[in-house]
Amino acid sequence: FIGTGINFNLTPYLTDKGFAATDAVTILMVWSFSGIAGSLTAGILAEKLKNQFLSIGFYIGVASGIAILLTVRDMPTGIIFAVIHGSFFGAALIMQHIMLANYFGSAWIATIRGVLVPWQLLGNALGPLAATLVFDTTGSYEAILFTYLLLHIIICIAIFNAPRPTKNLTI
Repeated sequence: FIGTGINFNLTPYLTDKGFAATDAVTILMVWSFSGIAGSLTAGILAEKLKNQFLSIGFYIGVASGIAILLTVRDMPTGIIFAVIHGSFFGAALIMQHIMLANYFGSAWIATIRGVLVPWQLLGNALGPLAATLVFDTTGSYEAILFTYLLLHIIICIAIFNAPRPTKNLTI
């Protein structure tokens, strides 16, 4: 929901802020490549650090990127947004898979993913729609971006309060 809401509306948001279309697309490209680096880094860190706190850190990083996006007015700030938000977004995506396996075990991961993925896909479809409807209603993306920030705070609280796995349920 949040990711696709930003991703699909990033270029229009930036062009509305006065960026040339080529600059907006460049920022999106840097964001994408930063996500690759973030995913690789998260995989390495997840083997060494406590996943719960690592995930919280990554979601705080994503929220920080959204906060930067709200202030972006020039290309250097756009690139800073792209690197921060993109890398932490990529890292947070990887952590979702790792934490599911850690919490529920590999014996149930296919069933759990089978239940979760349709809801994730629905969220992926609704995210851009929500952002676009907010823009069409208010003439700005700021309200939805602040909503995304609030949702990241809720995500961090939920992860922090999640009970630790008591046993590994592997086959």
